[in-house]
Amino acid sequence: MVLCCAAGPNQKPGWEEPAPLCRIWCLFEIFHSFQEGLNIEMQFAPEDERDFKIALQKNGLTRIEKALSMIDVATAQASVEKDRMLILNSIQKQMTLEDFNNRVRDGLRLEYRRVSASGLANIHIQNDNSW
Repeated sequence: MVLCCAAGPNQKPGWEEPAPLCRIWCLFEIFHSFQEGLNIEMQFAPEDERDFKIALQKNGLTRIEKALSMIDVATAQASVEKDRMLILNSIQKQMTLEDFNNRVRDGLRLEYRRVSASGLANIHIQNDNSW
């Protein structure tokens, strides 16, 4: 699965507030990827990638941790509230919402660290035990 990480609702850079992580349907797709053992790949727009690399030189890891702490499936947006509630209930049948949030955060944290060390443009998330 590929997540196109453009800026989220607050127009922060795509690496800092990826739009897919603010939308319940996108998080539901991540949930299904977990269940199916699929790998997840994140890609940024060129300007967000540039911002990520610049931010890493200016206390970017602190910004990354702050961004990760903001990921919360319970507050994710949906156009239809009924859909949002059905998705939350579906996730909760398999794990707690906090477990889901932590799994997403932990997987992303590992990838951000790998990217920060390698300087690679794309983030590839392997579906392992951390995801």
